[in-house]
This record gives sequence, structure tokens and C-alpha cells, in this order.
Amino acid sequence: MLFYVLQELSYAKNKTFYKFLYLSFFLFKPKNLKYTYFKL
Repeated sequence: MLFYVLQELSYAKNKTFYKFLYLSFFLFKPKNLKYTYFKL
């Protein structure tokens, strides 16, 4: 049960991370994407 909850949490974290990358790709130019990666 606990393992399942941890799995769900990690999945949610990944989802928000990818959403952030997706947004940063649209908000900034692709040339600034590398800079965004380094900030993370």
C-alpha cells in the first residue's frame, strides 16, 4: 500500500516536471531551453 502511494507521488512529480519543461519551451525560445535546464 505504501509503495503504491510513493509510486503515485513520484508519478505526479514527473507530470509537473514535464509540464514545466513544456511551458518553458513555449515561453522561452528554444535557445534559452538549455539555460532553463541548468537552472533546474
